[in-house]
Amino acid sequence: MDIKAVLTKVGDDVSRDTGLDIYAPGFMTDEDIGKVMTSLAVSLEKNAGINRKSLFIYTHVCELKRLYMMGKVITDWSQVGGPASDKFDTGE
Repeated sequence: MDIKAVLTKVGDDVSRDTGLDIYAPGFMTDEDIGKVMTSLAVSLEKNAGINRKSLFIYTHVCELKRLYMMGKVITDWSQVGGPASDKFDTGE
């Protein structure tokens, strides 16, 4: 596999889908960051043959809506076996 060629294609796909490069800056909304992560996963699946459900993508911190796992953006920790978000946020 030609990693440079794959990354070039991934960068092109993400730029086309989001108007940005692979970087997800902090000023982006959760929805926009989710679009970037989903676009990355779809492009890696298409260009590198990596099943998007096996990818783990996160931004600088693993917060809800900033984590891509098991084929989707995680909006609630219960999606990956953790406590429901409302219980997690209150410390229960």
